[in-house]
Amino acid sequence: MRAALGRHGGRVALVLGMAACSAACLLLDPFPSLSTLPSEADAEADDGSALPSDPDADRFDGALASGCDAGATVSCGFEQCTGVRRCAADGTWSECDARRPSVELCATTADESCDGEGRCTGAYGWVRAFGDGLAQTASSVAVDDEGNVYVVGAYAGALAGGTPDGGALAHGLDPGKDDAFVLKLDAKGKVQWSVSVHDARFTAVAATADGIVVGGGITATTTLAGCGVIPFTGGFTGDIVLARFDRAGSCVTARSFGNGGSQSLVGVAVDTKGDVHAVGMFTGEISFRAADAGLGLADAGTEAFWVRTDPALVARASHRIAVDGRVLVRGVAVDAKQRAAVVGAFAGWLGLETSRGSQDAFIVTLDAQGTRLGVARFGEEGQTDPAAVTFDGAGRLVVVGGFQKAIDLSAKGGPVLTVPQGSGADLFVVRSQLPVTVGSPLQLGLQAKSYGGAVTEVPRDVAVDGAGNIVIVGEVVGGAAGATASLGGAPHEPRGRDAFVAKLGSSLEPVWSAFFGSDAELQRAAAVATDALGRVYVAGPFAGSASFGDGGATFTAAGPGVTNTDAVVFRLAP
Repeated sequence: MRAALGRHGGRVALVLGMAACSAACLLLDPFPSLSTLPSEADAEADDGSALPSDPDADRFDGALASGCDAGATVSCGFEQCTGVRRCAADGTWSECDARRPSVELCATTADESCDGEGRCTGAYGWVRAFGDGLAQTASSVAVDDEGNVYVVGAYAGALAGGTPDGGALAHGLDPGKDDAFVLKLDAKGKVQWSVSVHDARFTAVAATADGIVVGGGITATTTLAGCGVIPFTGGFTGDIVLARFDRAGSCVTARSFGNGGSQSLVGVAVDTKGDVHAVGMFTGEISFRAADAGLGLADAGTEAFWVRTDPALVARASHRIAVDGRVLVRGVAVDAKQRAAVVGAFAGWLGLETSRGSQDAFIVTLDAQGTRLGVARFGEEGQTDPAAVTFDGAGRLVVVGGFQKAIDLSAKGGPVLTVPQGSGADLFVVRSQLPVTVGSPLQLGLQAKSYGGAVTEVPRDVAVDGAGNIVIVGEVVGGAAGATASLGGAPHEPRGRDAFVAKLGSSLEPVWSAFFGSDAELQRAAAVATDALGRVYVAGPFAGSASFGDGGATFTAAGPGVTNTDAVVFRLAP
């Protein structure tokens, strides 16, 4: 069931096939833990065992107890998608004739995902929070093809609840530095394993065929169990680090990159060959080590970089995105042909493009060797700030971000997007074919839409599910009394910075939206991923008290103030 890996922001989602399973098939659930569960008690009990109405079955894989009475039938199936097994004359059970779960199609009323709901609603699934009285944040989330959920971030103090037995991950010896964490959860939110790395921060995670790749930075020489010492070159703000883990939590390989300047990693993507594409920022120069083909980049100012490594994290190609002015890289996505799309914001001159507002968006496309294929710019007035990028199932780019005043796409086959007077900034989503010729514009057939209200919307990440629906997350910032945000659903009046999740259909029409926050503190949806059934997983930091859609229950961060956030991850229905 795996298909192309798609990129979104500094994070990566798995893009799966769109077709629903309409014929009867073997009762073999590739995601036995993807159950919609009303409570944690139910989650612990729902382990893929037989339905209560089927006392004779020992598991749902067609390997059933023999010796049945000829002609007898028993029920079987996946939650709401049930069928029967029949006892043959030789005393053996037939295969179950239940329909197999598949990605939920929002345009139909059929229950493709077998969760008991034929619509796409964004209903609450579960929520997990991790932290103590100091600062913890979740930065990125990914889901693999078995339905496992991976969350990475950084923490001070102790990451309470971060171990399989409910204990805390212990912080390193230096109280003035963050430690990085990796958590693997099953699809019900139960921690399977966790890893802590001293003097580090993880900012991105991508699922691979057999595990994950994580990226971030280190601020001192550190050690990663299974991979040994990770050296530090003395970078002003830290060195970049990449690491691979298998699905059991063992480190496979890890490498650091730096050269004494300032380096930061923003995002990673994994292509169909298992190569890793990473993007970030650097000043002065950055070395990808002489042992790794002697690749290195240098410039006098702050520039963006792209690097491609093989699965062993040995660098094979690199590219510098230079701007005569200011540049900020935001994310990377990779298509099925190993072409990378890097998005960001710039002011000044970039390739054949010049910014026309105070800050414009850019898309730079590269082949696997780092040769620039195309450059595209959009943004006319004020500030345009892309936040994340991914590919959809048709190979089209999807870019989301925020903007002020206007974005005029009429010359590129799209609309003119405007922010109403008095609003702060609105959210935009642009979908286009990949620009692959130097200087080429976004191609005809481009689609774009904006959403917002009288407050400021700050998108952070985007994912596309197997049915082509687009999920955007971020936060909305409160404005004047009574001012609301609108993302296609009911309007919401934020009290401070409230998290949002918005789902758009394949034509960019709104499907549902939800807001999370209950006081004047920070609640942020920083990252999003979807699973094979279209369920939505969101991660980020939160302070104060917030409800995450679980029937009104409120979670309160352990630390005081907006900076002492806890990490949170939650699941919503398609």
